[in-house]
Amino acid sequence: MSPGLLVHVQANFDEDLIADPPPEPATPPSAKLHFEGRLARIAKALAAGATVTDIAEAEGIGRTPASRTAELA
Repeated sequence: MSPGLLVHVQANFDEDLIADPPPEPATPPSAKLHFEGRLARIAKALAAGATVTDIAEAEGIGRTPASRTAELA
């Protein structure tokens, strides 16, 4: 491979890296929807007077993740 060809290939590669990022999808990823649903359920349970331990058992998660999510609610 000649040095001139390598420079040309490298220049084209660098231009591809500077391209605009892809647009956001029209619908959010399922993981985000799952988290938002859990957040809504935890907020509702807290408003009803449930403890973090009760929420953790109902959601099937540990107390630490339940507590951290409850802090966001």
